[in-house]
Amino acid sequence: MRAHCKKGAAALLSFAFALSLALTGCTTVSCAGSAVPAGPTLNFTAKDWASAHPDTELTVCFGTECSTINTGSKYSPAAWPLRIINASTPSASSYPVTVDATTAGKSILHTRSTATPTQAPCRPSPCGCATTLQVNLDLSADGSLAASTG
Repeated sequence: MRAHCKKGAAALLSFAFALSLALTGCTTVSCAGSAVPAGPTLNFTAKDWASAHPDTELTVCFGTECSTINTGSKYSPAAWPLRIINASTPSASSYPVTVDATTAGKSILHTRSTATPTQAPCRPSPCGCATTLQVNLDLSADGSLAASTG
């Protein structure tokens, strides 16, 4: 009877771990134990924009997933790239990308593009090659979006 209880407890813990990963946007775990994103990732940089336009708030949307970053006094170069995982539509062939910038509540930029994810370089792991889909974009000082190296 004790062995059966231990197996049941282990199964419950395993289910709870998998559920916690699903709730954070990760659905699978590689055999090395690191979470694999549930959808493609946008790697967004805007260092030139941030230098030319301090104290702006950037809202970046990748499909339906959005994130906001402030380029002002709280800005840190370590914040780039901003990563957004699109788990809501993980198998789409392309995604809309929008960037809105505001300063003191006033809109100063709205730009839109369509991005097609590509295979990210292989990340070697003990169980083989861990790959994901990604898009690398950069917002220039003049507000245009262009592909970047990530």
